[in-house]
Amino acid sequence: VDKMFGVPAYFPDSLIWIFSTQWWVDGITPRSGALSMYEMGPASYSLAGDVCMLHYEMDGNSVMSTLFDPAQIDLSANRSAFLEDGITYLLPADLGINKSGAQVNVNIYPNPMTESATVVFDNTSGKTHTLTLLNSTGQVIQVFEPIDSDTYTFNRGDLNSGLYIYQLSNEEGLVSKGRFIIH
Repeated sequence: VDKMFGVPAYFPDSLIWIFSTQWWVDGITPRSGALSMYEMGPASYSLAGDVCMLHYEMDGNSVMSTLFDPAQIDLSANRSAFLEDGITYLLPADLGINKSGAQVNVNIYPNPMTESATVVFDNTSGKTHTLTLLNSTGQVIQVFEPIDSDTYTFNRGDLNSGLYIYQLSNEEGLVSKGRFIIH
């Protein structure tokens, strides 16, 4: 399948999708306002040019539909990258939450991480913070506390590759939330 015009650059230009027979979806018509993201290809394929991935937003809800099975993408690494790209695309870039009135800027690097990552945030308040890691479904994976300084380094440990969400909170509540990737 081939990426269409206007799709963010971090999506691959094409995906090798392995399916032993011709794939056919009958009766699909993209909704008005939907962004067509991928189309069937190559040019020699009988369904070349037919839309096979769409994105639509309405009332703050975001839906992305594939008309091919991502499990059939050629390599495991390519399947994982495709799913991470989709999650990155659907989640807003800034997941910050400001309950206490004082948003804390957080930087996790390297992002994506491999073995360890450093969390840097503005802790001019001198308050003790708790860092919570959640998986992409919102399940708490690990909690680091207390963090008294403005820099904290943690190891990957047995965390699997994928998209993770971090939450930074203090006694006043959640002060920052964002995402990072582990390779």
